[in-house]
Amino acid sequence: MNNSKSGHAQAIIDQGEIDIAEDNMAMNDNIATIDLAGKNQAERQLSLGIAAKYLDGQEYDLDRITAQVQVHIEHITQGFVAVGRLLMAVKEVEGHGKFAKWLEENFSFSHRTANYFMFVANKLEQRPELAQLAKGGIAKALTLLDLPEDYQTEFINSGNINEQPLDKYINMSHKELREEVKKLKNNMDKEVAEETKALKKERDMLIGENKRLKKFEPEEEKTTEWCLEQVQEISRAVFGLSTLCHKFTIDERLQDDLPLQAKIESLITTARKELREFDREWNEKFNSYEG
Repeated sequence: MNNSKSGHAQAIIDQGEIDIAEDNMAMNDNIATIDLAGKNQAERQLSLGIAAKYLDGQEYDLDRITAQVQVHIEHITQGFVAVGRLLMAVKEVEGHGKFAKWLEENFSFSHRTANYFMFVANKLEQRPELAQLAKGGIAKALTLLDLPEDYQTEFINSGNINEQPLDKYINMSHKELREEVKKLKNNMDKEVAEETKALKKERDMLIGENKRLKKFEPEEEKTTEWCLEQVQEISRAVFGLSTLCHKFTIDERLQDDLPLQAKIESLITTARKELREFDREWNEKFNSYEG
């Protein structure tokens, strides 16, 4: 009997110790929670104190700061566009040599950077509706303004690039943005190549049909006069083109004018394609020996 009472008393004591231990654990958890909250609050107060020196006496307000940053970004965009326009004015009046010297004597940025400012300003002067592409700064503006024409037109019409909002591209790092624009260019090149191939196929079919129909036309009197006239015209065009190209290569003003260089290189590429196509057709017509 005594053993039974003793065992019951011990069970009560054991349960009491368990309850006390659980209460202690709960109290410790509460203390830890209070300590963490207090620590977080203390750290935030310290951070607010440090941030105050950047806020010119204003209280920390995240929404207000967000709006202010957006305004300043807009001013930055307007700033480097304005700089580009002023640089173009000076270069136009002073000429390339004096312009380069003026830059060196008065500013810390390089001639290349000046060309970047002028390129962006010139592009936005031609198409002011693309101005939002410059809100990410000069480096990203240069990259986005180099997008193929189709993507620029898409942005003007819908505010998107490749069906994605502009902010997606603005929030990328410059390296990521360059890689993305490179992909878009490659995609566009593939589409253009496919369209060109389809048009070439259609043209060849039309040429073939034209040749077939020619067989049913009455023969005209054959003469070489028209051919000699064409040869003379081609000769004049070749020498004229050679003279113009030579002028570009010796003109120092072209040396640092990146937009104009890009236009000329585009024309060179087009001319190469046309000449290759003419060479192919000529060889098929006159230098193909079968049978």
